[in-house]
Amino acid sequence: MPRKLRNGLNMRQLTFVSEYLKDFKAQEAAIRAGYAPKNAAVTASTLLSNPKVLAEMEEGIARWSRSLDVTVEKIVNEYARIAFFTWDKYLTIDEYSGQPRLDWSLMDADGWAAIESIEQEEKMNAFGRDAGSVIRKTKVKIANKQKALDKLADYKKMFLAGDAAQGYGIGQGLASGLNALERHLHDRAPEIAAMPTGEVAERTEEIESKLEIRHKRRRGRW
Repeated sequence: MPRKLRNGLNMRQLTFVSEYLKDFKAQEAAIRAGYAPKNAAVTASTLLSNPKVLAEMEEGIARWSRSLDVTVEKIVNEYARIAFFTWDKYLTIDEYSGQPRLDWSLMDADGWAAIESIEQEEKMNAFGRDAGSVIRKTKVKIANKQKALDKLADYKKMFLAGDAAQGYGIGQGLASGLNALERHLHDRAPEIAAMPTGEVAERTEEIESKLEIRHKRRRGRW
């Protein structure tokens, strides 16, 4: 019998967790962990329905986050740097031409965080008194501000409850409850994916029935 190691799992199960966390491809992770390729899909589904395996995954993600010093605050701050980036802090106006010019010496950490890429082209000036000199053109691409704003809006839950209430004619309280349910289902997605089809159908029917009853009550039918 395989010796149990951490969280009551044997070495092959722990290896599956480690491989799964690399790319979240269950069948491939099972094969890489040493399970028979022929039954890898079924094996992976069984493993993903094992509470001990799920617990090990959660611990693995937590260990990974700690090792990278990843926090919600840091992620939100990076999105904020992109979302609220403006050029005015880093531009100077040429006193002769009146044209704006990017002054790289003014670039700070917030500015660098918002830059997605920098391309520089160089070519030789072949004409006039400046012949032989090098002309440099720099192209700067800023990360997607709209995407960053959308992510921050999602994080703050700015629109979900209001949109749900307006679209379905329900109260803000119920809309917030649906948002919480959505987050709950997202968090349990791997577990739900591993459930037998019949069990998923039964639970879905039960939830729909409860929502229908609540909806009728709010409409004053009961």
